[in-house]
Amino acid sequence: MKKIVKKNQKFNIIPENVKGAASCVVLYSDKSFFDVEINSKDMKYYKENSDIEMFSVVDDGMMYFKTKVESVGDNIITVKMPEEYEIMQRREFSRVPFDNKAVLKALGKEYICDCSDISAGGMKLYCYEELPTHCEFGISFSLDGKIQISAYFLPIRIKTEKKGKTVISGKFVALKNLDKIAIVQYCFKKEAENVNK
Repeated sequence: MKKIVKKNQKFNIIPENVKGAASCVVLYSDKSFFDVEINSKDMKYYKENSDIEMFSVVDDGMMYFKTKVESVGDNIITVKMPEEYEIMQRREFSRVPFDNKAVLKALGKEYICDCSDISAGGMKLYCYEELPTHCEFGISFSLDGKIQISAYFLPIRIKTEKKGKTVISGKFVALKNLDKIAIVQYCFKKEAENVNK
């Protein structure tokens, strides 16, 4: 693990309260612990011996692990080196099945859609209404019924199938960093569940 967690490596760190999710940089690492620096305004979400999740883009894909906070300073957190970690796909944004509803908004109208899959980069939707083309939509949906996500959605492909079913694949635009972290965390958990079945 020491070879993977390196000085100056960037991570996203997620505490038990996801509102405190932040970006951090590794300042020091050894066999048992490593120190990360985060913005001082986010420090209130991190407590000694609390559980955290971390992920980082690495050569083979994205590294993900769960671990514990060892100690907390002014803007430095000492983290216990995890016993195990996972590398997920080579793509930065893994797509996972997502059986949920989403609301698209454009030109003063709302469209209720069924979701097919999701990643931190975008999603695939199905709609049974005629959608306007060549426009950006507002989009809102929830993850596991807990976290509400709102962003803009730019269609990349729109295909009309039989019985008036429209398939829309697109990317998120103006997605807040906290929402992006929540989606990546959701995708990692779903992918890990699939791998461990």
